[in-house]
Amino acid sequence: MSNVGGGDADFRSDLTVAFMLLNDARHRVLHRYLGVNREQGNLVTAVALLMVAEGALAGAQRARRSVPHPPSLAGTAMGMTVLTEGVFRMLAGVSVRNAELAGSLVLIVVIGKQLQRRGHTAMDGVRAGVDGARRAFGSRYGHRRR
Repeated sequence: MSNVGGGDADFRSDLTVAFMLLNDARHRVLHRYLGVNREQGNLVTAVALLMVAEGALAGAQRARRSVPHPPSLAGTAMGMTVLTEGVFRMLAGVSVRNAELAGSLVLIVVIGKQLQRRGHTAMDGVRAGVDGARRAFGSRYGHRRR
């Protein structure tokens, strides 16, 4: 009365039956809409899959080429309002209304990150300017520094 194969044999047989049903459905659809017989169905399916893969690759390349810009300050404020009103109150319930500064704290963090990013860019420009001035000074007065 014990099942020697256990659940693995049942699972494999279920997968086999599902694969056979899907394969038959694929062949029926190809025959109905494209008039393709069973022998040519695999080739048509391979071509269709390659076309889908090529389209997905082209979409991924387009997405990689587009460079997202950081949101503006107004966009950040609107997003934080939506976040505070929608998500915080939906998750935390009424108790978040008592913590009125929770949304403001998150807004300060987001704005601080944006300013930090812009500050790093500005500091890179300052460093480049200082390095250029140091090189110019060294080339002009370097012989007198000894």
